Amino acid sequence: MEKVNNDYRDYFPVTQTHVYLNHAATAPVSKPLMQNVTQFMTDSIIGNQGEQRWIEYTEKVRHLAAALIHVDADEIALVNNVSTGAMLIANGLSFKKGDEILVPKNQFPANVYPWTNLQQKGVRVITEELPHASHAIDVLESRVSDKTRLLCLSFVEYDDGYRHAIEEIGRLCRKNNVLFFVDAVQGLGALPLDARKAEIDFLATSGHKWLLGPSGQGFLYVRRERLQDLYVLSKGWLSNTLPFEFQNYRQPIKATAGRFEGGTWNFLGIAGLGAALNLLHKVGIDRIEHHIFQLSDLLRKELSQRGYQIAGSSSRNERSGITAFRHESVPASDIFSRLLEQRIIVSERNDHIRVSPHFYNNEDDIKKLLAILPV
Repeated sequence: MEKVNNDYRDYFPVTQTHVYLNHAATAPVSKPLMQNVTQFMTDSIIGNQGEQRWIEYTEKVRHLAAALIHVDADEIALVNNVSTGAMLIANGLSFKKGDEILVPKNQFPANVYPWTNLQQKGVRVITEELPHASHAIDVLESRVSDKTRLLCLSFVEYDDGYRHAIEEIGRLCRKNNVLFFVDAVQGLGALPLDARKAEIDFLATSGHKWLLGPSGQGFLYVRRERLQDLYVLSKGWLSNTLPFEFQNYRQPIKATAGRFEGGTWNFLGIAGLGAALNLLHKVGIDRIEHHIFQLSDLLRKELSQRGYQIAGSSSRNERSGITAFRHESVPASDIFSRLLEQRIIVSERNDHIRVSPHFYNNEDDIKKLLAILPV
């Protein structure tokens, strides 16, 4: 276990002052990210004279994002976050009155509001609660009808860390001719995901959680075969094949997901995201998952011995990097305050303490948290 975090712990200055176990909320800044962002800012001292370098770097980041989910770079659009990606799909698909969208209501609202907003167009949005258990797929199958156009689901649920059987659900969607949108933000960067193997049509993620990137820069995956099904809501000058031919208004739109990027790239965010993705690839997602589970296993074992109630599934295949728990008599808000006083950073969600370590955390971090918890 120690090998991974010993290699990279010094990359994160937060380890000098805090025990940071809150990657399901916002990641701390790493030294590689700071260095890359500083390089962009340094280049920008002379305006756009270094712009070509960052245009080329943008394409490198696109490839890094694609490799993370095992797709091609031309299926990746660099967008702000999950909400932006979901809105592009929601408003890009052609729905007719009576069409149905399945949207489980007990997930983070970034993957709810863009779809419920379509109700004003006569689309029926089914928002029944989905169990965080293995029979969730049976519930989904029972809700699919010949009117179902789209299923919108989180890879990992934000509250208790439940990991859905994405590949099985993808096959269910394909069998029933239902499009599949995945909010990957609570799993990507901590767990492996093969978007093509899972038969995902659309996937969106933000950079500031498990990807260890900056706020405001994520990416959107659009399965190549679905590209022509989408109206380009965000069409701008960068949507075209020859964007630097400024007076050529008749040029064709890009035949790639880059058509959704619209206007000037967020080079500052892309510089940060690129450094973060490069670091994840360097460590290796399989190693990261293995290490996170070792830390989580230690935490869950101690919590169980102390009588804490652990939310979500105990099955390895249904778990993620999130562990959520509560004390039977001490409010989560009190525990959260105790931990914060000791500079142990976690989240309080739905009357639970939510702990989410990453690859640079170690056993000592978990033991320090456990030492503060009431018995």
